[in-house]
Amino acid sequence: MKVMTEFVGTFIFLFAISLAAGLGAPLAPIAIGGALMVMVYMGGHRSGGHYNPAVSFGAFLGKLLSAKDFVAYVVAQIVAGICAFALGFYITGKTVAIEPGQGFDAAKALIVETIFTLALVLVVLNVACSKKTEGKGFYGLAI
Repeated sequence: MKVMTEFVGTFIFLFAISLAAGLGAPLAPIAIGGALMVMVYMGGHRSGGHYNPAVSFGAFLGKLLSAKDFVAYVVAQIVAGICAFALGFYITGKTVAIEPGQGFDAAKALIVETIFTLALVLVVLNVACSKKTEGKGFYGLAI
């Protein structure tokens, strides 16, 4: 059930990205953030609501996820991503370029991506996976 939750949550989150960004929606970041938030609320209590291999890796390093579950989560997340973007392409006829923005080279984009991925992992581990925040309902919004 945990792995299926990771698949569904990742799929919906990335499907929202493929549609919103693929169609060039001006409020795409709001739609994408909203999709992630509701998926975290949907599955956070079941699987942890990682929906990202980096978050699962952080949970694994923090001994919150077994090696077996880590591998299963990552496989589910990757397959869900492929399915989400394939369906998004089928619906819109457009692909989403996941690349550095105009005026940024790959090295700069990697630095920014690493910092914000670290921030995401820290937020998930400290608000959704902490015993001190157990039972609190704010973690979806924080993430």
